[in-house]
Amino acid sequence: MKKILIFFACCISQYAHGQHLTPTLDKITNKYGYKEKNKIEWSLPPTYKEAHFFGNKIAIVSDGDFYYAINLHGEKVSPNFKSIEPTYNRDLRPFVCQDTNGKYQLYDAQFNPISPTSYQDISCSGEDVLFFKIDNQYGLMDLEGNILIPPVYKELSFDNYYYTCGFKKCDKDGINSDMFKQAFIEAKNQEGKYGIITLNNEIIVPFTYSDSYKVKYKGVKGAYKKVIKPYLLSTKKQALDMRIKEAKIRISTKNKELATIYPTDLPVVEKTIIKETKSGYAFFKANKQISKTYQNIDSYDKYCIISNNNKYGIADPLGNETVACEYDNISLWNIGIGDDVLLVEKDNKHGLINADGTELSARNCDMIFLPIKNAGVAKKNGLYWLIDSKGNLISKYGYDNIDNYSTDNKIYAEKLGYKTELSIDGTEYSPIIKQIFDEAYNMPISDNAQKKYDKYMLCSSLDMNNQEGYRALSLNNIGSMFEDLGNEDKAIEYYEQARNLGNETARKNIKRIKLNRTLNALQQVGDALTQVAQTIDTSGSYTSLQQNSSNYGTFNGNNSTDLNGNTNKHSYDFWKQQYDRWERNAKSCYESLTNTGYKIKKNGQDKGGGAAGSWGTVSFSGMKSNLRKAQKEMRDTRAKARKEGHNIPQSNYETINVSF
Repeated sequence: MKKILIFFACCISQYAHGQHLTPTLDKITNKYGYKEKNKIEWSLPPTYKEAHFFGNKIAIVSDGDFYYAINLHGEKVSPNFKSIEPTYNRDLRPFVCQDTNGKYQLYDAQFNPISPTSYQDISCSGEDVLFFKIDNQYGLMDLEGNILIPPVYKELSFDNYYYTCGFKKCDKDGINSDMFKQAFIEAKNQEGKYGIITLNNEIIVPFTYSDSYKVKYKGVKGAYKKVIKPYLLSTKKQALDMRIKEAKIRISTKNKELATIYPTDLPVVEKTIIKETKSGYAFFKANKQISKTYQNIDSYDKYCIISNNNKYGIADPLGNETVACEYDNISLWNIGIGDDVLLVEKDNKHGLINADGTELSARNCDMIFLPIKNAGVAKKNGLYWLIDSKGNLISKYGYDNIDNYSTDNKIYAEKLGYKTELSIDGTEYSPIIKQIFDEAYNMPISDNAQKKYDKYMLCSSLDMNNQEGYRALSLNNIGSMFEDLGNEDKAIEYYEQARNLGNETARKNIKRIKLNRTLNALQQVGDALTQVAQTIDTSGSYTSLQQNSSNYGTFNGNNSTDLNGNTNKHSYDFWKQQYDRWERNAKSCYESLTNTGYKIKKNGQDKGGGAAGSWGTVSFSGMKSNLRKAQKEMRDTRAKARKEGHNIPQSNYETINVSF
């Protein structure tokens, strides 16, 4: 249950008390050592799995198996423990340690037991007192190990009842929140009942409550006037507070004296330097060579560029080789912005790395250009990408060209013949995909159908995942193109692709086309039934049909056959009625198109074609298709009438045209 807990806030206070060794992770060994502030040399070598800040000349470290304390010279000053927890480390107070047998004990600054008793558990529940556990029962002690509350409770916990009692009432009585702090303990007795006690085990609220909530909001409130208020203002509480405080002062004073045995001076560290040898250059410490010999060493603040056999690598300032000499070239990349990113070249491919060898970009670029104002450019597979000063890829796709050296200090990009300006984070001020879409949208379909289609498809390919919504919108508008061209089957194919990407207009377009097809089919059935009804001759007399007679008569083509098998031609009135019906249909379509007008929104997703006008579910293209169909039926009807010797006058609505 116990783990070492040295809080960062405590570490800051320790550092301010004159300790100047900082725990530092060595990335080569993945272990911790200690360095002086702003120094590159190790004061204590990196040999620890865990290492914490020094406080009062000692620090807690771990070798991975056990925790122990060391002094400023790295000497071990305590036994091995499973855990070490300072009670509060602003002053030298007792250490709560769990020994290798799992028992807990208080230890002084020289790690001698403070009391003869070991415990099942000890927890730092307050600045001046400790909860402890024996045989699964809890009690309370001060920092000298003196028992305040015997271990007779199943549970103990601090709580501040200032607001429970009513802060306005407390303030009126001269009682503030600090007076409640570490004054009362909620306890659970052996019978499972809850009550409230003081730090010297005096009962404030009797053990009559079944749960924590009831004792807090019923027991405490009811006891405020008679018990809690008098106790907080009593000399009895003041005496108990003083007793606990004096115990803390005594142990802190004692520990301060015990800690005088530890050294206060920091370790003397030999500086690592670079020297020229007979065969090259090497790292030395105290005139002793500590690295291999290199062809050359260029030293910088945080790293060195090394070379051997005309290949380049990186070493840290202590002579540890962090990147092997395997590159054709290594150079500073973000100089002027920083010096922590290096450009490496191998087999005519370029990449960016940190001084410790961490890759910032894959080594697969054809070229990486120097950054200007935190923006750089990389070329890969013939395309240019914008990268930041740390080598991170920030443009959403590759461009045909990127110019970050412009005279007006702006970044310009070009793709597929379209140009835009890029922000420092790769955002396009005038998105190229929008430029292409707007060009396609505003292009008339007549004589430009293929070009319009190609532009929409290009738009779709630039937004393959539909993250910007242009793929779905483009597919919907392609569907509208095919519908205008009279190919409803192809239109539905593209509408369905757009609908599957979440485009609502495409869904409505599919529904509209299917509805129109159903209505047209029903109208054709109705027309056919009307024609059959009109061919039946009801003016003459009828003969009875004889059994076994095969001369029943049939309906054949556009001529009618009476029940005796005689074929009759249609009258002029019959064909005129058929023609007038289609003429009314054509007239209705034309008036809808010209009187209502084709209105389509110009912003947002409503720029998609189809179902965007003011006909409800009927689009401009659909209405225009209905007009063409009615005109065709008018022409066919006049042609059939002529075959039977009837000349039906041509209506203007048979040839009238609508275009926008």
